[in-house]
Amino acid sequence: MRLFSLILMVTMTVGCSAMHKKDPQPAPHDVKSELAKIEIDINTGAHKKAIARLENIAAKHADTDAADDAYIMLGDLYFKNAAYNESYKAYISVLNSEVYSPREVDASTGAANALYKLGRYDEALSLTTNSLKKKPTSPATRVEIFTLRYNIQTQLGDRLDALRSLIYLTQETTDATKKERYKIKALEFVDSHLREEELRAVADDSFFSFVRSPALYRVATTYFEQRDYGRAENYFRGVIKNSPDSDLAHNANNYLEQIEARRRVAPYTIGVVLPLSGKHAAIAQKTLRGLQMGLGLNDNAPSSFKLAVIDSEANPDVARRAVERLVIEDSAIAIVGDLLSKTSESVAQKADELGVPVIGLSQKSGLTQIGPNVFRNALTSAALVRELVQNSIEKYGMKRFAIVYPNDPYGTEYANLFWDEVLARGGQITAVQSYASGEKDFRGAISRLVGTYYLEDRVDEYTNLVRNWYGEQKVIN
Repeated sequence: MRLFSLILMVTMTVGCSAMHKKDPQPAPHDVKSELAKIEIDINTGAHKKAIARLENIAAKHADTDAADDAYIMLGDLYFKNAAYNESYKAYISVLNSEVYSPREVDASTGAANALYKLGRYDEALSLTTNSLKKKPTSPATRVEIFTLRYNIQTQLGDRLDALRSLIYLTQETTDATKKERYKIKALEFVDSHLREEELRAVADDSFFSFVRSPALYRVATTYFEQRDYGRAENYFRGVIKNSPDSDLAHNANNYLEQIEARRRVAPYTIGVVLPLSGKHAAIAQKTLRGLQMGLGLNDNAPSSFKLAVIDSEANPDVARRAVERLVIEDSAIAIVGDLLSKTSESVAQKADELGVPVIGLSQKSGLTQIGPNVFRNALTSAALVRELVQNSIEKYGMKRFAIVYPNDPYGTEYANLFWDEVLARGGQITAVQSYASGEKDFRGAISRLVGTYYLEDRVDEYTNLVRNWYGEQKVIN
């Protein structure tokens, strides 16, 4: 039904616009004076009186230039009073008249506004198109039309068309504040509202001017993440060409360096990322010496291999940038590292993203699931705990266990793994107690674990236990 009414309305308005209309007769002077008096009625709130007088003028002087003024004033007045159906009928009367009116753009735009308020979005959008075809010369009118189109397109979910309207608004408005607001809104659309195919449409169309570079960049990074490096390279180059001095161009260059680095490989250079400073430095140095020994770098005979080593500083962001440097600057054929769970994941993700094999040295769970280029040379936490519990239960016959663990992510992970594994093998956890990370005196934790920490509050219970124990002894020395 809505489609039928839309087709009927479009046919009617286009037909009326296309057919030859009569020129209006000049209205008598007293009619023009009466319209001015009606303005006073409107301004003083005498709306019912004004409506009656305007309807009278429109009916009696239908062939004059006063009729369109009366209808538009009626439309404005009804709209102001939220009588949108009556407002639409008044505006559309100008378009359906057999007499030509120079105010058809105003009438068409007013009718579109009324339909928008009524939720008749498709019809309203068609009327704004009709308004634009008449080439309104007033910048304010064009801004009003494109603002309405943006609101309608947003309601209809036409994101790409809504973005087009925002671009037009930045071109049409002379208000610097509004222009900046429209630009920000358009950039927000590209950042968060457009689907992949819509982003490509924006990236490939020069009409979208200042939002084209962000669209190019988003499309390029999507292709990069999908490892379609050929297309990613084309779009990154488009960013640089479109906005050569922007931050986006700088970032695009970094990606292009990574893509180019994939083509350059030093077959005997191995990158190493280890926490060579800080509290993990000692174990990291031992690991590095092991790598050097394994590759024959300390032998008397020269080795073909070369290690490119970077300190991760136990920082995931530093570790990620280290992988980029090793691949881009050193052309490393593979990466080894990191030792720590919090940095090994960053190293693995970046290396896999760049298509470089990486051997992780941490116990981080799920590390090898990051991608096909990720390998591991370390026992996982789960494997260690599984072996410990299996030996305790199957080899030594233990069934009841207590857990004392440091209250940090490492301790919590192991405590949970141990608990789950014991229960899975039919064992029992009888007590659990944490202690502060870095604690060196465990007397408090053990006392809490066995229930003797608050001994002064359990004197009677303790005395009875001791008495019973003595009573059970056969020989007392």
